[in-house]
Amino acid sequence: MNNINNEKGFTLVELAIVMTIIGLLIGGILKGQELVANSRLTKTYADIRSYRAAVLTFEDMYNALPGDLRNAGGRLVDCNVLASCNNAGGNGDGFIGTPNIANWSRNDQSANLSEPTQFWVHLALADLISGIDVQNNQRWGNLYPSAPIGGGFQVLHALEVNVNNAAGHFYVLRSLPTGDPHPDNPNDAVLTPTQMVTLEGKYDDLVGNTGSIISDDNASNCWNPANGAYNTANNDSDCLSAYKFF
Repeated sequence: MNNINNEKGFTLVELAIVMTIIGLLIGGILKGQELVANSRLTKTYADIRSYRAAVLTFEDMYNALPGDLRNAGGRLVDCNVLASCNNAGGNGDGFIGTPNIANWSRNDQSANLSEPTQFWVHLALADLISGIDVQNNQRWGNLYPSAPIGGGFQVLHALEVNVNNAAGHFYVLRSLPTGDPHPDNPNDAVLTPTQMVTLEGKYDDLVGNTGSIISDDNASNCWNPANGAYNTANNDSDCLSAYKFF
């Protein structure tokens, strides 16, 4: 008969070793996830910079801003045969879409055949960007480019002098391609305050409502309206962000 008293369990040392290994594995996974997220964030901003360069090249080629180009059907290859490219083009007023939007974070510029939508189509037809299929679908990867970090990009012209000092053309990183983009609820946006600090620390002034990178304060969940400091204690994706390019 076997003596069950001879069976041995784990010693405290062995348990400590196992727990240490588990901790290292979890830490490695979390660190790996952080590295992936940071890589996607860096790639997102690299895309923004490439879109800026594409706009300057387009303006040099056509003496107009994409989306605002007059008679686009006669000037851009294949524009006149695409449902997503307005044959009349833009109005040539030097603004993409509605100029001087006073509240950029609550303004939806995703209407089909509008200048902000044609903006991306014109750049694609001029072979200056990739990542959209220029079909008449209001989705990321169709009429608007998707972002590596999540969501995608749209464009507008803002002139806001109250909470945000926003003046000029901006790329807006949004979670949804249509509808009200304002992040009224937790995780309605794409970026967290900490991610905004990472971007601002590299490329701007670390203030939420000034500079070339701005974001919506969302009732102080993203940044403090008193001083523009980002609320890094909040880990939700609450920052609707915009990036000036012209």
